[in-house]
Amino acid sequence: MPGQPYFSRPSFFLFSACAFDDAESNPVGAEAQRELFAARYDKAVTLYTRLLTEQPAATDAWYGLVRAELGLRPSREAYAAAEEALRKAPQSAGAQTAAGLAMYRRGDLAKAEAHFRAALRIKPDYPGVLVGLASVFSSVSMFKSARDLRLKAYSQSPNDPELIAVYANTLNGSELIAKLEAALALCDPSSEKARNLGVLIANLRAAGQRKLRRLTGTYEDGHVKLFRIMDGPSRPRGVGVSLQFNGKQTAKLLLDTGASGIVLSPRLAEKAGLQVISGEASETNGIGDGKAQVSVAYLASEVRAGNVAFADYPVSVFRSAQTADFDGLIGAGVFEQFLVKIDFVQMAMSLEARPEGAAQASDELMDWNGKPAPGFIVFFDSAIIWQFRHLLTARIRICF
Repeated sequence: MPGQPYFSRPSFFLFSACAFDDAESNPVGAEAQRELFAARYDKAVTLYTRLLTEQPAATDAWYGLVRAELGLRPSREAYAAAEEALRKAPQSAGAQTAAGLAMYRRGDLAKAEAHFRAALRIKPDYPGVLVGLASVFSSVSMFKSARDLRLKAYSQSPNDPELIAVYANTLNGSELIAKLEAALALCDPSSEKARNLGVLIANLRAAGQRKLRRLTGTYEDGHVKLFRIMDGPSRPRGVGVSLQFNGKQTAKLLLDTGASGIVLSPRLAEKAGLQVISGEASETNGIGDGKAQVSVAYLASEVRAGNVAFADYPVSVFRSAQTADFDGLIGAGVFEQFLVKIDFVQMAMSLEARPEGAAQASDELMDWNGKPAPGFIVFFDSAIIWQFRHLLTARIRICF
């Protein structure tokens, strides 16, 4: 959100439903869409399955069915539905978009993009495919283009709460909160989506007009020392970063590419003098494959890594964040305003000011130009750097 304090972007922004043409003329389709938008995914699956049994030509329902199945988290049924959609309606935007969502969930971005582009050729203004393609763009650092696609989808389907929330990210202050509340009103209060939206709204209200994650001082190169974190006497666990909180408490954090920010234990947060923001609790992913944890947002007045410092930085706090070997986690995305280089030989991390200058230090979204900087490695593909799920979340040069 340019110029606006924010905490974490809800993960449900990735896949948004379209304004189904079938729903406008079919009572079952209309009810299925309401259940999908409300995040009552089990009921939506039942209704979409019924609709497709009665009207196999209702091709938009394939997309609704796959999205609802993915909302339930286990993916096997969604993959099977996507394959059936391609068998029965391969020339429809709904089936191609459903297949794209399934491939995206599998982590096969190339196939996902192929299906999304096939759907786009069939129906260029199909909101579902616009958001699906935006998800692929976000995964390869095309953030501005992804945002533009999602906003175009919102213009086509303004009653989808997920797209309402996407549009809210372009607003500030009371307008932002009002739009998020409009999205919340359409969700089942007992759903995870509603709970997370409610926490986000509460935190935004408590933060007031403060702009969070502000880079203080001059936008220039930074240098951070690293250290090895061991799992026992001889087995390396990972690489650690020392952060100083509020000028008085230093924490040893495991550099975790799956983390979206900074995570601490309640004990460390108290010692550092962090302040609870709203006190509302949400669910967050556990460490590694651990189960989800109840997390509360705190605010650090200053976070410093080497010579780089941020003001008013939100920190997620939950009990299992601390182990005997480290005090919490830090994601590479904390330093997203820089080009990040990690040298495992010298145990150092360089934070380079981007060549584009101060504009890169702002909150304005930008697209990666597709060309890695000299000395950088492109991961997993010959043309792009992935920014996908638990893979790298910053452009990183690794030196051995």
